[in-house]
Amino acid sequence: MKTIAFISSLSLFAYFGYFVSDNYKGTEVTITIPQLNNDRIKNQLENEFKKDRTIEYIDSSLLTNTIVIKVDDRVYSQRKIDHILEKWGCNSIDYYYRKLSDLN
Repeated sequence: MKTIAFISSLSLFAYFGYFVSDNYKGTEVTITIPQLNNDRIKNQLENEFKKDRTIEYIDSSLLTNTIVIKVDDRVYSQRKIDHILEKWGCNSIDYYYRKLSDLN
């Protein structure tokens, strides 16, 4: 009986682990930054974000004054992003979040 319970528990754990790991795709964060209006600031911010291991990719646009980053939402911190922006004299005026797993 203990063997059956052990095998059932192990099977349930493997089943749950499989679906949790396969379904995770992260969160895309679009940040509107009014000061993002020249290549120098754009490059500085991109380089700073690339140093952060929790950010999987980054893209920015001078036309729309936005930066888009893909983050692991299990460890994401908006405070950390705000700190990076403040370091380069920028402020965010809007954050838009989109869970990438919702796109299946």
